[in-house]
Amino acid sequence: MIDKLLMKDTLRACQVFQDLSDAELDEVLGLSATRVYEAGATIFLEGQAAGTLFVLEAGKVALQKDV
Repeated sequence: MIDKLLMKDTLRACQVFQDLSDAELDEVLGLSATRVYEAGATIFLEGQAAGTLFVLEAGKVALQKDV
């Protein structure tokens, strides 16, 4: 499992979280989880309720939209 301090540094480096206080960032960290996906894995599907915010630390994500 990834060290909580490393996770905090990763979140702090993300523009969305840069202006949060340490206490606020700790609160976000308490709601956070690290996930690793295999290449080609589906992370979410179009039309699903948005219940997760993803912060990409490494790799690439391809987005597809059915038209």
